[in-house]
Amino acid sequence: MPGKAKPQFVYLAVIEPHVIYNPRKEFLAKYWDKPYTGPIKPVLTGIQLGKIKQGTLKVNATDKAYIEALHNAEITQSDAAFAAFIQDLKTAGLYDTSAVIVISDHGDEFWDHGDCGHAQGAHQELVHVPFIIRAPGLLPAGRVVDTDVEAMDLSPTLLALAGLPVPESMQGRSLISLALDEVGGSPALGLTQNEAMARGLKSGRYRLIHSGVARMELFDELDDPREEHELSGQRPIALRQMRNIFGLLVFFENRWKKQTWGSAANVGDGFYRAIGQ
Repeated sequence: MPGKAKPQFVYLAVIEPHVIYNPRKEFLAKYWDKPYTGPIKPVLTGIQLGKIKQGTLKVNATDKAYIEALHNAEITQSDAAFAAFIQDLKTAGLYDTSAVIVISDHGDEFWDHGDCGHAQGAHQELVHVPFIIRAPGLLPAGRVVDTDVEAMDLSPTLLALAGLPVPESMQGRSLISLALDEVGGSPALGLTQNEAMARGLKSGRYRLIHSGVARMELFDELDDPREEHELSGQRPIALRQMRNIFGLLVFFENRWKKQTWGSAANVGDGFYRAIGQ
């Protein structure tokens, strides 16, 4: 292909599997194989999920299962399209010399904490998203890193993979060293902010959710991965630890540069130099 020897960058943004949840029949059949006669209409799911959240559209267990099946089918349909893109890279002879990163902006809730869709909180079903890197010859294949990272780390990682310097103005940091040495980057953290509704801080086994004046919830994702049991009254030391990290990070949020400051759970010398100026 013309220009194939030159460095290239492709940003492929897909709206699926956002609403509307209207997958093709062959994908829905993988998750729903019986008639459905309830009120949910795939072409109207964008409006209907809003009505469900407002309480003006009542749904039963079957309706909820159908909505989730539509969403799962949307994911599978999107995966199939991505597979076609990967095959195009292989056909063009670019796959084995390309770094491919897959990331998502958020997940959707299906009544995990009493709601549906997204934009209502910072629980794991909404903010725990994939961050997958394939970089032949640069990163080990098949390795799973459990350390918490943030979407802001994407741009610095891309620059590092391309052999380019990461500007000091970037708040994120490259994940290359972390992918090679997970222990050396610990403890780390991931902060999520859902506009003015909630902030979530994940560090190690714990997630702290701040969703209102003096309202903080603590969850242990090691023992309770679906965050069903709130522990702020039972784990005072863990709560204090997470509150300290949260307070430090939020206070310096607009200034924090992870490349030089480290994380708020594991600050580096650059942090002390910066605040001492």
